[in-house]
Amino acid sequence: MSAQPSANAKNSIIPDVGFEDRCFITGSRYNGVLTEPLNCMDGYGTYRFPDGGYYSGYFSRGVFHGQGTLRLAPPYNLTYKGVFHKGALQEIQEMWFADGLFVNARRKGWEMDFSRWTYCTNIDRRFVDEHVNGLRPVGPEALLTARHPPRTLPPTFFDVEEGFYNPNNKLITRRPPPFKDMVYVGCQGAADWILKSCRRGSKLPPYVAPDICQHIIRNNLNSESSLYAHSTRCQYNQEVQRKYYFDKICKTPKKLEDLSDDSKEFAEFPMSRSTSFASTFSTTSVEVDLQEQLVTSEQYERYMNEHVETDTTVYINVPDVN
Repeated sequence: MSAQPSANAKNSIIPDVGFEDRCFITGSRYNGVLTEPLNCMDGYGTYRFPDGGYYSGYFSRGVFHGQGTLRLAPPYNLTYKGVFHKGALQEIQEMWFADGLFVNARRKGWEMDFSRWTYCTNIDRRFVDEHVNGLRPVGPEALLTARHPPRTLPPTFFDVEEGFYNPNNKLITRRPPPFKDMVYVGCQGAADWILKSCRRGSKLPPYVAPDICQHIIRNNLNSESSLYAHSTRCQYNQEVQRKYYFDKICKTPKKLEDLSDDSKEFAEFPMSRSTSFASTFSTTSVEVDLQEQLVTSEQYERYMNEHVETDTTVYINVPDVN
């Protein structure tokens, strides 16, 4: 019969493991599993760097080892999810920025293939905020950059996000730490890309590539054809809808008898028979020509009787005309 191991023998074999919060003289901080014999990080925990970045995952003998997530502090703002081996990042599984944008690329070792990348390209020019919340209307609230509001740009510089580019000396300045404050752009291809693609100061002439101009014209022509192909018809309470959408733009017009003589002459045109262009920002219902609408209805019924064999009842909404 074998002897049972004593309590002291068990304590000598099984290490004392605890979940603790430690601060280091370097300014770093660790919260997670510690092994008492080695007094080091061993297991799952979170290690925070002095600059604000952190690693959350598994450790072995005081270094990153296993599945984990590494978040780089600003201005990098990148997060890596992957596998670490003895303190080194061995495999990248996912990458994303602070705003939630994932890096869509094929990873071949330490090389990245961005052939599938479509963010902020001619294929799709929307920012992350526009992907999530939709496109904003054209005007002062439209996004010029991913930041809102955009940074104040010197009138003769280009905004390259990590700083401002001066085309006269090819220097990028005002870079945030830990970057160097100034760097020279020695690659002519990179300099040409900045001149073509980046936001420019107010005193620099605007530039739009010819292929983009052709693409815009082609889109406008396609949109025009699509609009003409679908006839529209008003089927809602126009007075209520206009007050809802243009409450801050328009006020309810006064009655004609309450206006001055000068205002009456100006108001006679919109009070007569109108079109959608004349009544776009009006809070009153659209006034229509009933005779014209009846003739159109008769033509439509005649067309339906000639081309449709089955009986068809056409319902036409006629707005009240006061």
